[in-house]
Amino acid sequence: MTDPIIYIPSGVAGLILVLIYLFRCHRSKETVNPAILTGAILSGSGMVCGVLLIIGSFYKGVMDHLTGINLYILIAGLAVCYVSALTIYRDIWPRRNSGNNEQSRPGSE
Repeated sequence: MTDPIIYIPSGVAGLILVLIYLFRCHRSKETVNPAILTGAILSGSGMVCGVLLIIGSFYKGVMDHLTGINLYILIAGLAVCYVSALTIYRDIWPRRNSGNNEQSRPGSE
């Protein structure tokens, strides 16, 4: 059973994001994309759980309420691994750029 400290704010955040998306679609006369709606709901939940995980690392009492969020812990671990691997690839291994020895990052043309 998920604690109300998680699912109530997650539902509210997801609803707010869905309403913002629907308003923007209506205003710009775009077709509503169900995948984006689903992503908005999951993003609202992810933000709430992410904030609670951060707070829980400083205040142990919060961690008692964070049951059933192993999926978010897994996603956080994957995100940290991805960012770390990308940083190592971009910053640790130098690449040659048109004959000069400066490192280049994608998009910094």
